[in-house]
Amino acid sequence: MHEKGDPTEIRKANRRFILDILRREGSRSRVELAQATGLSGAAVTMLISDLMEDGLISEGPQQKSSGGRRPISLQIDYASRYSIGVKIMSRSIEAVLTDLATSPIRSMEIDIAKPTPENVAAACREIVNRLVPDAGERREKLVGMGLGLPGLIDSDKGVCIKSHRFDWDAIPIASLVEAAAEVPVWIDNDVNAYAIAQQLFGHGRAHNSIAVFIVGTGVGAAIIVNGRVLGGSSYAAGEIGFCRDPGEPPSAATWGERFSEPSLIERWSVIGDGTDLQFAADSANPEAVALLRLAGGEVGERLANLVMFVDPELVIVSGEAVRFRPHFTDAIRRGFERQYPLSKPELVIDWHPDYWARGAAALAIQSFFSRT
Repeated sequence: MHEKGDPTEIRKANRRFILDILRREGSRSRVELAQATGLSGAAVTMLISDLMEDGLISEGPQQKSSGGRRPISLQIDYASRYSIGVKIMSRSIEAVLTDLATSPIRSMEIDIAKPTPENVAAACREIVNRLVPDAGERREKLVGMGLGLPGLIDSDKGVCIKSHRFDWDAIPIASLVEAAAEVPVWIDNDVNAYAIAQQLFGHGRAHNSIAVFIVGTGVGAAIIVNGRVLGGSSYAAGEIGFCRDPGEPPSAATWGERFSEPSLIERWSVIGDGTDLQFAADSANPEAVALLRLAGGEVGERLANLVMFVDPELVIVSGEAVRFRPHFTDAIRRGFERQYPLSKPELVIDWHPDYWARGAAALAIQSFFSRT
């Protein structure tokens, strides 16, 4: 509840407060919103009227009554606005048009010869025009575009400080894409974007603090506390793929080189029988199972050591390597539980292939809710 200060800013803050309650807790009546916010019934009614006029809130079915008039439930109209999420990769760009809950509406993929800033900006212009072809609809309903990419990202300035994968240094990619696509653009590290999506609309929705651990093309992590990603003084928080185990020389393999999905596949190509690792794991090939269980246990132990530093309410493990379940993921859980000596946070294994782009869409959605 906000009561003092500039009236316009107070109104905006209380609108955001109501939207946040409905986002986290689902539909509520006007009376319940007044109780949750501490605002008067008249103030809540006025704010709800504003939000309904903007198309952000709609009325749902009447609730059960304990006597008297049956209250009407209110809910966010997630279909009232769109966001575009973009996942930038080395040879292609994945994009998805979502509603305000990051639920996919349409998706597409564009091949690029090389991920230069110019190629990315041109591809994003095409993505906007193809996913939302009507110019009027773009102006009225599209809140913006989010870009998720690997590397060190200054999300406030919209600058990719460093991306080893793309060989980018100090690239103002947000402004370049914004100029080309003519929509507002937000960027962040792809793991951070995924974590934001989980905190807004996924497993982390009811939690104040979550830790996300990704085992995919690389290995990375993200920490969210009180709704904010911990970026670090040089935007390198979570870049654990560059870590090595204590006592190992600089030439030793990093965690990314040991545990990423490509490294697991490479290790199997050396010791395996020539079959695909996924097929071998699904067929319960003993050597494949042993490889995944060993790697998963080691991942779980390292995850436990990292998580103890922040003590989150929830830990989410995701990434392309999760497809090697249950051997890999069960071993991660066992390694985590074996190494974690305290009261353990909830650990969730979750992966959907489109979550990278949907996570990027959440960057624009988060900004929209924070300024509405």
